[in-house]
Amino acid sequence: MAFDDDPGVVAEAWVRGLAQGVCELLDERGARLFAQSVIEQLDSDQRHRASFRSGREVTVGGVPTRIQHCGLLVGDLGRSRRFYGEALGLEEVPRPPNFTFAGAWFRFGESEIHLLLERDTTGRAGGFDPGSSVAQGLATHLALEVDDLSVACARLEENGVAIAGGPMPRGDGVDQVFFRDPDGYVLELFEHTGEDQGDAPERAPVR
Repeated sequence: MAFDDDPGVVAEAWVRGLAQGVCELLDERGARLFAQSVIEQLDSDQRHRASFRSGREVTVGGVPTRIQHCGLLVGDLGRSRRFYGEALGLEEVPRPPNFTFAGAWFRFGESEIHLLLERDTTGRAGGFDPGSSVAQGLATHLALEVDDLSVACARLEENGVAIAGGPMPRGDGVDQVFFRDPDGYVLELFEHTGEDQGDAPERAPVR
């Protein structure tokens, strides 16, 4: 495998030789490694730029894998469809024709969110209330990267979505906000600005 041909790996010249050697070694064993071994060699800013690119595969047993979608149980499909389609601006995509249970699929980049109507399942819609720690992002959540966080926040406001935390610097060149969907699931939107955030406030435990 030629190192330069792998779009999932981003590295500076000083780690190029190491990365090529690792890839060659793995090729001999019939496996592939995308991004992570090289990303860990980079500084913080380079590491996050690399991780946001399209090559997000991880090799498990010789089979490239990645997180493709998450499924969320919702109480009101119409309400959630409006939230994800209008407030977040995600693209709704068709579901398989053999799916007779109610739901909706939304795509962002190469990943998807699959909404499942609660009444067609044996589960319950909604996440646990994380309390005040949601303001700091200390909660189970889904994160979506955006190109312009201010524009995304304006869209949320226009659709009546309250921001629970942020916008705030993460400390590594990323700005982020946290909010809830209609069923209480916590979501994050973040933008990689690349700015020096060395003076970002401390993120302490919230108990």
